[in-house]
Amino acid sequence: MTLYVRAKIGFCNCETGVSDDAELERIGDIELLGGTATAQGDGRPIAVAWMKGRSRSYALGGRPDQSALSIGYNERCDAIVAMAVVQNGRPDGIEAAVIKLLNGPTLMRWAELTLGL
Repeated sequence: MTLYVRAKIGFCNCETGVSDDAELERIGDIELLGGTATAQGDGRPIAVAWMKGRSRSYALGGRPDQSALSIGYNERCDAIVAMAVVQNGRPDGIEAAVIKLLNGPTLMRWAELTLGL
């Protein structure tokens, strides 16, 4: 698995956060992988520390051996997006491990510093 994480300052819907698949699609980074990405079902609500958000699995067109998990969550108007690229498998099987990593001390400290918390 390869995990990409970045902050998007002032990019999130301040009132509703990352509460639906449309908002996750809008703020997510799946397009950075190039080619086409097809959602593998509806997204799921997630939580990283006190922040709420959503995750959704994607099949990557032109890459039958890879798939991706897109995660977005927010603190007020600021969002953090994560994308896990997985070899040979469905990414929803690693969702718990990715969320555990995002909740870990290293990424939580980065999020606090980056979002000015």
